[in-house]
Amino acid sequence: MTLADSTSPPAGRPTWSRAQIVVTTTIVGVGALVVGGAIVLLWLFLHDSRSDLQPQDLVPMDGQGGVGLLTGATDVTSEVCGPDFPCESAWGNDDMVLMKFETQDAAAATTRALAGDAYRSDWLVAQFIGEHVSAEDRLFAAEALDGTWQGHVD
Repeated sequence: MTLADSTSPPAGRPTWSRAQIVVTTTIVGVGALVVGGAIVLLWLFLHDSRSDLQPQDLVPMDGQGGVGLLTGATDVTSEVCGPDFPCESAWGNDDMVLMKFETQDAAAATTRALAGDAYRSDWLVAQFIGEHVSAEDRLFAAEALDGTWQGHVD
């Protein structure tokens, strides 16, 4: 048996030329890039980045930005979220509690349950605490929430 005989493919097995291997590899690579790109584009098209917004993102830091009524707000998730309000997280103070829900439907249901004391902007619900929060302050808070992202409001 010679060296040439030992490197030959077994009988009945096809042989591929270098050109066939390059072409096949290129087709598979381009196909993978196209499929990967399509998945990324589909995710970008279907994923609504507003769903990533969290209540703590709207708490003013050092008196800057955020929703003014949330100045000094702290994490109140353990006190607020539960059977009555199935929220994922909540931040609040004596003026307002801002809750984040998993779905817009859950946020809308909570807003309806709170009647006139709440305002919904997509996945977030602002519950205004007490009569001392003026209509003007509520309007400013609602505008700040909606101004963060343009969304569906109740």
